Amino acid sequence: MPTFQFSSSKALIATALPWHAAWAGGRLIFACLTLLEPLVRFTLTTLATLGIFVTIVFGFLLGAKNFPTWFMLGMALGCLLLLGAYYAVMRGIARIGNVGTFR
Repeated sequence: MPTFQFSSSKALIATALPWHAAWAGGRLIFACLTLLEPLVRFTLTTLATLGIFVTIVFGFLLGAKNFPTWFMLGMALGCLLLLGAYYAVMRGIARIGNVGTFR
């Protein structure tokens, strides 16, 4: 991390304030995502599990006509991919927040 020499405290404040505001905003977003994580995880895993179960029962075992087998299976797997993307966003924001420290 480069070090800068500032001639006045106003220059230091003018350059450090946007970075500190971005850091605080990232921490706020991460806190909100962390609080919502149990609800998001429960919802998406429930939808994925039920979607796979319904697809197996109606699409493959019973062989129901006009049942969107592959669409339902795709939606269930899409829920799992969306959960993975949610965790990836949380991990990315957490890494950004830990890059530098302000003293």
